[in-house]
Amino acid sequence: MRRGVLAAVVAGLVLAMGSGRLAAQSECLACHGDATMQDANGHSIAVDGKTFGDSIHGSLKCNDCHINIKEYPHPEQVAKVECKGCHADEAQGLAEAFMRTRKSILARAAMGMRIRFLRRAIRGRRCIR
Repeated sequence: MRRGVLAAVVAGLVLAMGSGRLAAQSECLACHGDATMQDANGHSIAVDGKTFGDSIHGSLKCNDCHINIKEYPHPEQVAKVECKGCHADEAQGLAEAFMRTRKSILARAAMGMRIRFLRRAIRGRRCIR
């Protein structure tokens, strides 16, 4: 009996939390669910509700990430989503990988410049002789 009551309470809480999230999402998806929706610059701002709901972030509300959007109409300047708020470790790893790649690209470019310079210098010597 106690297990049945406990299960019912837990199920009720899960449904209550889920329905609040769905209500918040449905307000946003009333507009953003339109696949043709675009911002002033012509970029798509459409969201496929099912795809989002099934994703790893499906348990979040839209304004968990879009922090300055609290009501409609939206503010003129929408804040950039900062994933590092939740994904600090991943953001740090990505920044480090970017720096390693950048240094590698710069090093290869510098090496390429040196090689081209040396080739030209060697060709110049041959022409002089």
